[in-house]
Amino acid sequence: ACGQNSDEGTPTSPALQTENPMIQQSCYLPSTPDGVPAIGAIPECGTGCFIAAGHGCWGILLGPATGESMAELLMTGAGTEHVNLSPFRPSRFGSFKLVP
Repeated sequence: ACGQNSDEGTPTSPALQTENPMIQQSCYLPSTPDGVPAIGAIPECGTGCFIAAGHGCWGILLGPATGESMAELLMTGAGTEHVNLSPFRPSRFGSFKLVP
């Protein structure tokens, strides 16, 4: 599938004619190492830096609950009464290395 996508994209994108992709994959599902989404603040970024990612194939189903939780977290500093965010805290992976 990756080769077919590259072959079909080459005529429409000059960059694909001269550059080699760093990664080739099809149907990428963003996941965390433990399979549980990362939802919450990222302290290394400073105040106001949050993440809600790593839902894998469940993203479309978890979207409404994640959206409500993030909205409450951003507005009040606490999660919603419907979702306990502690199992999803990004800090369970240790500290984040910020990439410029």
